[in-house]
Amino acid sequence: MTRFSFVLLMAATMMTGAALAGEVGVKTVAVDATHRGRSIETFIWYPAKAGGMMESVGDNPLFVGVPALRDAVVAEGRHPVVVLSHGSGGNAANLAWFADGLAKAGFIVAAPNHPGTTSGDSRPIETVKFWERPADLSAVADYLLTSHDWIGKIDEKHLTISGFSLGGFAALSTAGARVDASTYAAYCDTNTEAMSECAWLAKGGVDLHKLDEARVNQSNRDGRFTAVMPIDPGLAQAYTADSLAKLSMPALVINFGAPGKIPLVVDSAKVANTIPGAQYRTIADAIHFSFLGVCRPNGKQILEDEGETDPLCDDGGGRSRTAIHDEIIGMAVAFLKDQLTN
Repeated sequence: MTRFSFVLLMAATMMTGAALAGEVGVKTVAVDATHRGRSIETFIWYPAKAGGMMESVGDNPLFVGVPALRDAVVAEGRHPVVVLSHGSGGNAANLAWFADGLAKAGFIVAAPNHPGTTSGDSRPIETVKFWERPADLSAVADYLLTSHDWIGKIDEKHLTISGFSLGGFAALSTAGARVDASTYAAYCDTNTEAMSECAWLAKGGVDLHKLDEARVNQSNRDGRFTAVMPIDPGLAQAYTADSLAKLSMPALVINFGAPGKIPLVVDSAKVANTIPGAQYRTIADAIHFSFLGVCRPNGKQILEDEGETDPLCDDGGGRSRTAIHDEIIGMAVAFLKDQLTN
């Protein structure tokens, strides 16, 4: 998991243009989150019918944006839903490429910006409040299922929870997986992986041996979700086997990297093997950062100039990031469509 400290991730620029017909619409809404005492900004992508102004969502000096029609009319019918959680220090708009692919396949995708762990607002002390992100995702489900804007457009029988990195943890947690605070603290006592957040948390003054164990270890299960799709999920070594064994929904777990070379912090082979009937997929020539947006041609130079050490624009092989994205979308859509027959 990365903190995405790079300053250009702090905002998702929206570039407007002429009104065009298109397949994918996007809305930004404020979702009431009573557990936080505030609302949370949430992006919603969906199959679009007509209207709206074309925007490039997630466009900024580092990443190439993805076109969508702002506030276009939702296509007819009831659409299955994916509630999506971004990584630590990331943001919803940078997942536009993934949401776009799912929306083109007929799904509504809702992704909140998680306060305290999003771009420009990412703090160690907030990151370890592991119960807050699942509550955010449940709040988004509340909104979609009760808002007059979405009633009649949502297929309530098919709600999938998904996420990347810390968002992958949030997805698993919302599905019913629990972590053990003492196991996580022990893991960080000895972990030296560059991608692990352990050192960052310690530098931020977080003592993992003094976490609120009751809150960290609690169940955050939301029984309205019908499938789970974690992608390079964080805290992979801290889940309790008994909670994973009790997950009763279809699951697709995706890891980036060849088996044996996946960083321990996200290596989820054992997680998938413990979830009854779970599918497990790996992409050998991808790395953790392959799930970010497509970088601009000068992206690596920008990162070097800014002193960013995380290889945000690198992948693990000779394929383009666009090609890797296409494979990820293909895996996800195949899994999601398979659930529609059940």
